[in-house]
Amino acid sequence: MKKILLATALVFSAAAFAQVAKNDGPQFESKSLTVSDDKKQMVFDTDVSYTDDKLTVEHADSIVFDTEKKELTITGGCQYTFYGAVNISKNNDKKQVKYKIGDNTLYVEH
Repeated sequence: MKKILLATALVFSAAAFAQVAKNDGPQFESKSLTVSDDKKQMVFDTDVSYTDDKLTVEHADSIVFDTEKKELTITGGCQYTFYGAVNISKNNDKKQVKYKIGDNTLYVEH
């Protein structure tokens, strides 16, 4: 009986641990990805989404990720939220947004 209880307790504790573990790193989603090792860039194209703990971007035309500097250049009409407070609608076709992962500043260029 003790062995059954111990086995049951181990199974439940392992299940609880598995539910706590999560990926906190940046996450990208796009229809297309091009990797350029010589430029140290990843180019995400067509309906791009990006999420980290400070910034969420949805429906961007393109995101260029500089793998060396850890910087994003976001182009095209998109919706984004920064620290849950700044929401910009899809009327930003001519703007470029720059963001360094982990930084506390978002740069919007015209």
